[in-house]
Formats: sequence, structure tokens, C-alpha cells
Amino acid sequence: MGTAEDTAKVKRNILSQYDRKRIKLYALSLDYAGRVINDFRQLQENAEFFWNNQTDEAMKTMFTRAFQDDNEVGFFMAHTKIYGIYLELANDRQNEAIRPIILKWAPKFFKAARKIV
Repeated sequence: MGTAEDTAKVKRNILSQYDRKRIKLYALSLDYAGRVINDFRQLQENAEFFWNNQTDEAMKTMFTRAFQDDNEVGFFMAHTKIYGIYLELANDRQNEAIRPIILKWAPKFFKAARKIV
């Protein structure tokens, strides 16, 4: 039979492994947030892939962020301009940028995340 000390050691080891995985997932999220925004900017800046850049404001102010809280680790992409909602949703999403970029990168992100967990 194990002692209370043995049980505490096992608990510490489990928590340590969990913490290491969360740290790795957050680092992966930071990496992919950078990849995603760089891919978007390259497509939009060089070819106006998603919409016509009239002022470049929408393109320059798009951003990604990695996050972690008690239950989740990941990243997101968003507009800072109010008219970003229009760009994403108007005219049956003809100018959307966020969903196509995320759909492009999500399989790669999840594959890498599965290797961690």
C-alpha cells in the first residue's frame, strides 16, 4: 500500500504533466496566431484577395490573439473596425476573410495540438 506521501507525489507529477501540456498548447497557439495573421496579410496586401483595399485600414487592423483560461487554450482572429462585420457577413459572405483563413489553418493546428495532448 502506498503512503500519503506517495499519493502526493503522484498528484504533483500529474499536475506537472498537465501544466507542461497547457504551456505547449499556449506556445502552439501563439505560433499559429502569428502564422494566420501573416498569411491573411500576405494574401490581402499582395492580391486584395478578400476585398478591395480602399484605405488599408481594415487590413492593417485585423489581429490574432492567443489565449488561455481555466478550461481553454487557443487563438482567434478579429477585426477592430466596426465595418468588419459588414466585410465578413454582407452579400452572402462574399468578402469574408476570417472563416476562410481559419478553415485553412485549423486542421494543421489541431493536428499539432493532438500530438501535444
